[in-house]
Amino acid sequence: MMLRESVRQTDVTFDLSSLSGEEEAAGTVPHQELLLAFAEAVVLRDQESAASLRPEMIEALGMAGFLDACGVIAGFHGFTRVADCAGVPIDKRYLEEAPAVQDQTGVYRYVAA
Repeated sequence: MMLRESVRQTDVTFDLSSLSGEEEAAGTVPHQELLLAFAEAVVLRDQESAASLRPEMIEALGMAGFLDACGVIAGFHGFTRVADCAGVPIDKRYLEEAPAVQDQTGVYRYVAA
């Protein structure tokens, strides 16, 4: 998924409801199913799944793309934790856009939400 400003600059639209698994968004992001499976394995610390997906990721994305994906997954996972620990306040623009994104992604159905 692209960052908010990147999307605005490219005029690309994404259906965020596909993140909840209820809607299909095939073709929205190249290799999205593979990327989602790998990201989930990393975030859940499922080393076996992550290891088994690595060769497919490298074949589909190339080594540079694979390393980019690893960096993005680690970054987003880490940035959130660092910001939470440091008490960084949420950006007002995010708060204005959050309800629409939360509705599209179905985030409220998850226990931690």
